Amino acid sequence: MHEGYLERSKRPLETLVFLLPFIVFYEYELTRALAIDGGVLTNAAHLGLLRFLSTFGWGEMALSLPAVLLVLCFLAWHALLRTNWTVDLSVVARMWGESAALAVPVLLLSTAVTHWIAPNQAAIVAASVDDWDALSFPARIAVSVGAGLYEEMVFRMMLILALHALLKDALAVPDRLAKLVCVTASACAFALYHPLAEVGGQNPLFAARFLFLLLAGAYWAGLFLGRGFGIVAGSHMLYDVAASILAFDGNAPLSGP
Repeated sequence: MHEGYLERSKRPLETLVFLLPFIVFYEYELTRALAIDGGVLTNAAHLGLLRFLSTFGWGEMALSLPAVLLVLCFLAWHALLRTNWTVDLSVVARMWGESAALAVPVLLLSTAVTHWIAPNQAAIVAASVDDWDALSFPARIAVSVGAGLYEEMVFRMMLILALHALLKDALAVPDRLAKLVCVTASACAFALYHPLAEVGGQNPLFAARFLFLLLAGAYWAGLFLGRGFGIVAGSHMLYDVAASILAFDGNAPLSGP
């Protein structure tokens, strides 16, 4: 049976080919723009994975293990499907366009929320990393790509799939209710994961950031359930990259993590 774009774009092989340039770029920048004394500067989700993997004694190899595991996950998933290994590059190209289009609503949401609650502030970047304001422009782009990859890996692929399996398969919760709980839990976890305390509870930007992250988390969770990991990761990455570009003036960056 011939698969259309919507089906093929969710296949693990097309997803891997789509994400591979981002994965390679981020791994390269970890050794260049994001390298710091004693380690690397990366988002909290990726850092958590690195710390977990380093407990198994992998040493310096642990730095590349999240990327390797992500690649192996999609290869193993595709192998289990027992389908052909032919990649339709036209599907991959359309995934770029769809991801860019689906990043636009998040950019509009960020603008609307900040203008409503905290006027004159820059677009909110969804990447969570220390010392965001001190980062160079190339480092911000790299962090944005890493956030899309590993925050989606943790908060959508890992959290939602595990929670949905628990609710639907183990507890026999109806599928629609299970998905609603998954979206809500993922959105809340995503919002709480970001370092909001440094903004200050009385600062209107605190409320703007939290509301945006909650709504963006729900949007990306629904997108993951409907369109798969590749599209949601692409949308997240491209949003963060666009927000970083819009917020960076070369001297006094306004946006925060």
